[in-house]
Amino acid sequence: MKKFDFSEFDKAYNEDVKRRKIEEQNRKRNRREKNVDRGKVVGYTFIIILAFFIFANIIDGYVEMNRIKFENVELAKRVETLNEEIADLRIKIQEKSSVHIVEKIAREELGMINPYESQRKKLELRRSFALNPDGIGVIVREETEQKASGE
Repeated sequence: MKKFDFSEFDKAYNEDVKRRKIEEQNRKRNRREKNVDRGKVVGYTFIIILAFFIFANIIDGYVEMNRIKFENVELAKRVETLNEEIADLRIKIQEKSSVHIVEKIAREELGMINPYESQRKKLELRRSFALNPDGIGVIVREETEQKASGE
């Protein structure tokens, strides 16, 4: 029978403990690296998603800005057209409201004639003012006289 040597057993046991300790450290390091890798992946994913939303927001802003610019151009054209119409209408109003045009339309289209002097009436307006006896207000009296020109 062979004699059992504790020094060899102790040596083998210590080597096994060292090997297990190294394996455990490697496993921990691998787990940390995986966690770090997961953290990096999550971080990069978050940054990519954030960049996408910022980029989408910028594009939306440009689209909205271009839509507003287009509306401004359309409104400016509409304002210019309306200003031209206003100028044309002012010219037409001046033409239609001149004394000669009104007289011509009155004679030709409405059949009106100049009145004779006897057909005209003159109005004379007289105003007289008096203070209220209490001095609080003013009373205004108007007297109208109508005279025929032929009288």
